[in-house]
Amino acid sequence: MRRKLLTVSIAAYNMEAYLHQALDSLIDERVIDELEVFVVDDGSTDRTLEIAQEYAAKYPDSIFAVHKENGGYGTTVNYSIAHATGKYFKLLDGDDWFDTEELVKLVTVLRRLDDDVVYTSYRIAYANGTFRYANGIGDLEEMSKEGKVVQLEDVKAFPGIHGAFYKAETLRKAGLGLPAHRLYTDMFYNDIPLAFCERARFFDFCVENWRHEREGQSSSRQSLVSHADELKLNVIDLLHFYESAKEEELQHMTVVKRRIQSEYVFGIWMILLAPVSKEALRRFRAYERELGPISRDIYSLDEISIKSKRAFFIKLCRKTNYLTYWLLKLIPGGWPYKV
Repeated sequence: MRRKLLTVSIAAYNMEAYLHQALDSLIDERVIDELEVFVVDDGSTDRTLEIAQEYAAKYPDSIFAVHKENGGYGTTVNYSIAHATGKYFKLLDGDDWFDTEELVKLVTVLRRLDDDVVYTSYRIAYANGTFRYANGIGDLEEMSKEGKVVQLEDVKAFPGIHGAFYKAETLRKAGLGLPAHRLYTDMFYNDIPLAFCERARFFDFCVENWRHEREGQSSSRQSLVSHADELKLNVIDLLHFYESAKEEELQHMTVVKRRIQSEYVFGIWMILLAPVSKEALRRFRAYERELGPISRDIYSLDEISIKSKRAFFIKLCRKTNYLTYWLLKLIPGGWPYKV
């Protein structure tokens, strides 16, 4: 069997209601032979594994059903990276799906590329049936339509897991390993490999549809608030990575710094999404006291403070001994939640 072009890792925990759509979107005679799809069942209690096995039986050279004990999202990614034979690597949540025609376009160009990461656009699919186009690259859209090489330093906002196709070799070079039993570990996948990427390219293909506002989803406001302490552990790990990478003088440190500053701010935003209260303020200040000393570079927020409203608000709170926090009482519903 020839080497695959693209490995797709599907994290699947109790996804029987959505997995058919995810897998059907990958099945097209023009590309299926070049795909390696790991459906990693993370200890589901529904028919997820059975559905994956049905597809694996039909496409034994392209789709592989994997069952493992529950270890969290990060462990499904770790499995797929360790076993990937594809030149490129893509994550897909079990409740999301590809636009098949756009995927075919991308695979067609991937055949001739050798870039460390290829970025694409994606769509956010809302519960009411509407979609929103998400570019993520900002003002590079015009040049990206031609698939030109882009400088990572010029990228204004990265598409993240929904639009990132890394070369598998680059992920291994980065020694990427995601923590078990934690949410929001995609931030490691989004940020760490950037220090090992020499060349990036962007195509304006809307390949993935990201399902948003599903009940119980980790990106819901309720989940973000309740798991803020869990995300803080991820940010702490990233702060230590940044300090180590700075000593080793890895590539694109300005980009890595900007990305991890964004994660630092995201952790505070999760706290601010809670109702305005003395307890939320205490958690906000405790977060800053604990994480600030780990990396003063990241704490400074110098790379994002001008253009990020969240970072601007945090710095304003610091200047006023956090009294500015109480201004959130003036906003109906508190700090706005928007994805």
